[in-house]
Amino acid sequence: MTILEEYNAKLKSVRAKIGEGKGNPMDAFAYQEMKYRIGNLETFNAIGACTPITTDKNAISLHYEVTTLLLKSLIDERCTGGRTDEDGKKKRETAKNTLIAVYNSGTNKSRSLVLDTDQVYKAYISEFVNAFIPVWIQYRDTLFKI
Repeated sequence: MTILEEYNAKLKSVRAKIGEGKGNPMDAFAYQEMKYRIGNLETFNAIGACTPITTDKNAISLHYEVTTLLLKSLIDERCTGGRTDEDGKKKRETAKNTLIAVYNSGTNKSRSLVLDTDQVYKAYISEFVNAFIPVWIQYRDTLFKI
């Protein structure tokens, strides 16, 4: 089961609980967080499906700009989490710093890309996104574990 399938299953369960009148405010928060994560995962599935398979720098440039903009927005977007102790705060800070490091590593790697075949950019961007997303999920889990 993929993480997207797992989130959709959890969402269905929470939706049913709320629909039966058995939910609580934390269920509503979990519902909202799952919708947020699912939306972003689906967006990156679409981005992957739209990846140009070419050496044309103009086609690649737009895709790269949109992809990195979306990734960067996930670093600072919706960063409020539940109350936590000092250890939890340190975990959040470490997770965020790791996410920033993965992002910076991916963008730095783009500077040395040699587009000698049609597959180079697709392989690079897939590797970048696939490295970023699990770290983003770990970071989100420090804010709200679902």
